[in-house]
Amino acid sequence: MCVKNVRCGDIGMLVPPLSALGAHFGRGTLLLLTGRRPSGYRGAAAIAGGLLGGFPFAVDTGTRPYHL
Repeated sequence: MCVKNVRCGDIGMLVPPLSALGAHFGRGTLLLLTGRRPSGYRGAAAIAGGLLGGFPFAVDTGTRPYHL
Protein backbone atom coordinates (compact mmCIF):
# COMPACT_ATOMS: atom_id res chain seq x y z
CA MET A 1 0.00 0.00 0.00
CA CYS A 2 2.79 2.45 0.82
CA VAL A 3 4.72 1.81 -2.39
CA LYS A 4 1.61 2.44 -4.46
CA ASN A 5 1.18 5.88 -2.88
CA VAL A 6 4.89 6.69 -3.26
CA ARG A 7 4.72 5.80 -6.94
CA CYS A 8 1.78 8.22 -7.23
CA GLY A 9 3.89 11.05 -5.79
CA ASP A 10 3.22 10.87 -2.03
CA ILE A 11 6.81 10.50 -0.82
CA GLY A 12 5.74 10.91 2.82
CA MET A 13 4.28 7.41 2.72
CA LEU A 14 7.83 6.04 2.88
CA VAL A 15 8.21 7.20 6.49
CA PRO A 16 6.10 4.50 8.25
CA PRO A 17 7.63 1.43 6.57
CA LEU A 18 11.17 2.81 6.66
CA SER A 19 10.92 3.67 10.35
CA ALA A 20 9.58 0.19 11.10
CA LEU A 21 12.35 -1.31 8.98
CA GLY A 22 14.95 0.67 10.93
CA ALA A 23 13.42 -0.34 14.27
CA HIS A 24 13.45 -4.05 13.40
CA PHE A 25 16.97 -3.90 11.96
CA GLY A 26 18.23 -1.90 14.94
CA ARG A 27 16.71 -4.35 17.41
CA GLY A 28 18.24 -7.31 15.61
CA THR A 29 21.64 -5.65 15.52
CA LEU A 30 21.48 -4.69 19.21
CA LEU A 31 20.59 -8.24 20.17
CA LEU A 32 23.35 -9.63 17.97
CA LEU A 33 25.95 -7.30 19.49
CA THR A 34 24.92 -8.29 23.02
CA GLY A 35 25.30 -11.99 22.25
CA ARG A 36 21.62 -12.83 22.04
CA ARG A 37 19.53 -14.24 19.19
CA PRO A 38 18.92 -11.46 16.61
CA SER A 39 15.13 -11.70 16.35
CA GLY A 40 14.53 -8.39 14.55
CA TYR A 41 15.95 -9.29 11.15
CA ARG A 42 13.00 -11.44 10.08
CA GLY A 43 10.61 -8.52 10.59
CA ALA A 44 12.96 -6.22 8.68
CA ALA A 45 13.10 -8.72 5.81
CA ALA A 46 9.30 -8.95 5.73
CA ILE A 47 8.91 -5.17 5.52
CA ALA A 48 11.60 -4.90 2.83
CA GLY A 49 9.94 -7.70 0.87
CA GLY A 50 6.60 -5.92 1.07
CA LEU A 51 8.13 -2.67 -0.16
CA LEU A 52 9.87 -4.36 -3.07
CA GLY A 53 6.82 -6.49 -3.85
CA GLY A 54 4.76 -3.48 -4.88
CA PHE A 55 7.01 -2.38 -7.72
CA PRO A 56 6.26 -5.01 -10.41
CA PHE A 57 2.61 -3.98 -10.72
CA ALA A 58 1.38 -1.06 -12.80
CA VAL A 59 -0.45 1.72 -10.95
CA ASP A 60 -2.96 4.20 -12.33
CA THR A 61 -1.63 7.42 -10.75
CA GLY A 62 -4.98 9.19 -11.16
CA THR A 63 -7.22 6.81 -9.27
CA ARG A 64 -4.44 4.72 -7.61
CA PRO A 65 -5.61 1.13 -8.23
CA TYR A 66 -3.14 -1.58 -9.18
CA HIS A 67 -3.44 -3.06 -12.67
CA LEU A 68 -2.91 -6.78 -12.21
